Amino acid sequence: MTIVTASLIMSYSLFTLSNDKEDMVLTIPLVLYGMFYYLYIVKVKHSGGAPDEALYKERPILITVILYALYVIIARNV
Repeated sequence: MTIVTASLIMSYSLFTLSNDKEDMVLTIPLVLYGMFYYLYIVKVKHSGGAPDEALYKERPILITVILYALYVIIARNV
């Protein structure tokens, strides 16, 4: 899980840096928060079997996804 998380962080960071819009770099903290909060759910709360259920049941993840989507929509249209 640690290797996959580190790979995901690196891949997403490189993706945002190689994108034609530099504004996407600002989404890295949102993605990091969402990933680490999900890891918290899996490791500490022992309830991460279904990621789609975590999206609906865990308010912080839902808010993070909504903020990410809003930022991407705004960044792409500017």
